[in-house]
Amino acid sequence: MINPEGNRFERLKQILGAPAEPDPRLTQYAGNVHFAMEANGFKQDASSNWKFVNSLVSDKINEFKGQQTTFFGPDKVNEVYAPTSTQKPERFEPIFRERAVVDAIHDVKQQDPHAAERLAFILGGVVRERWLEQGRERNANGEIRNAVGFCADMVKLGDPKSSDATATAMAMFVRSSRNFLLRDSWFEGNIAKMAKAVSEDTVGIRETSDLGMSQLERLRRFSNQHTGNPDKPLPDISAERAAIAGMPTVGAEFHLWPNETPAHPNFWERVALLNMSQYHPDSYVQMSRDDRDVVEIRMNPAEYPITVANWQYMRTMLPELNKAFFTVTLNTQQKDFSWDNSTDSKFLQKLKALGYLSYSSLMSDLPPTSKSAEIDFGTAYLGQTVKVKNGEVEFSGLWSGGTGGRGTCGQLGLYIGYGDVFPDLAYYLSMGMADPNTVLRNTEGTLDKATTLREAMQIDRGTRRRLFDGVRNRIANKHRLNNISEAGESIIEKYAP
Repeated sequence: MINPEGNRFERLKQILGAPAEPDPRLTQYAGNVHFAMEANGFKQDASSNWKFVNSLVSDKINEFKGQQTTFFGPDKVNEVYAPTSTQKPERFEPIFRERAVVDAIHDVKQQDPHAAERLAFILGGVVRERWLEQGRERNANGEIRNAVGFCADMVKLGDPKSSDATATAMAMFVRSSRNFLLRDSWFEGNIAKMAKAVSEDTVGIRETSDLGMSQLERLRRFSNQHTGNPDKPLPDISAERAAIAGMPTVGAEFHLWPNETPAHPNFWERVALLNMSQYHPDSYVQMSRDDRDVVEIRMNPAEYPITVANWQYMRTMLPELNKAFFTVTLNTQQKDFSWDNSTDSKFLQKLKALGYLSYSSLMSDLPPTSKSAEIDFGTAYLGQTVKVKNGEVEFSGLWSGGTGGRGTCGQLGLYIGYGDVFPDLAYYLSMGMADPNTVLRNTEGTLDKATTLREAMQIDRGTRRRLFDGVRNRIANKHRLNNISEAGESIIEKYAP
């Protein structure tokens, strides 16, 4: 029987200019070194000197576009995942000759050559990124050698199916923490458990919400291993997912101040495990990281109950989220929005007001904020988003938001979350976006009075209570919305940690 994946890899090697079969003159060890070097754009000439050949990596640069965004944010382009001829082979060859690195690549290549190429390229990305950051330091080569060796060792705790997620999460980890110099049995044990959860993930990424469903099932499998039930079947929520199909997808970006992160031990290790649970090769959802003096904790988008269930698992791994500022992000499958369109603008204002009032109904005051380069608490924006349709991933919309014609803005973000208010915001905003005419009925003009978060805080509790009593009654009396609400409660209950 013909192996289509094998044929695909042979064709890929021919396109890239690599030999279809390994050079018989090379030992297995030397062959793996050459394999790793060529995966990063280097090929030996007749004099055995390494030369950079752009055609060897041109396809990978396109293949790793999502990786650029997950690591560095939108529109940030550098040589980490887009190597150029400025790369010096002498920085790579000694590291790719390290036994740990050779063994990790060899183990993956035995089962999946393309996954091994990706692994070598990701490890090469660690070399490129560390040289960009540490190239002037006297001990740069030693630190880079340690960082790449650590990533390779962690990959060996899993199998080829988890190598991408593990290598990528560990590459982000060595950017964030120097603790990789101290081997931690607790961390390594949990990496092995999360690698197993990634390998057993059966969710096919066909639509945007599958990203969140995949993360939820990985976190559930990871949790089951900790409770001694690794083979416990996952709850069947197929009927519930059918009921919520077509709902907006919801995500979140949680913000922690760096000086607050040591509140619990192993902070960056736990963040690395969350990044493993979130990772998909073609996804543009940014990974959790320290960005502009704010630690951002990200999650994959899905319909609100799946996202809330995800958030519950994330809290068990990262209790710091219980007191975190966050942006709740929403997309609709029906249309995009533009501030310049009067109908969209009025709708978005009411949706923002519903979010402000959801927050003010649960919190008695505005939280104290710290100065950062991030947007101000209480701000709304339109920006880019990840969309998946029929398995094709798009990263669309304007990152800065605010202007542009219809269809250019992909996501509504509301920076109005603090503490334990995420489920309410996700629920009410999703319902408001799913059926504005039902949910956003403004009987007392309350939504018009809450144009800012501060104004919402000043509206008396009785008025706020009547607004939400009316919203809940209208949801209960609308057959479709009531079915969605009941399905959502079932999903959250079935997947509760």
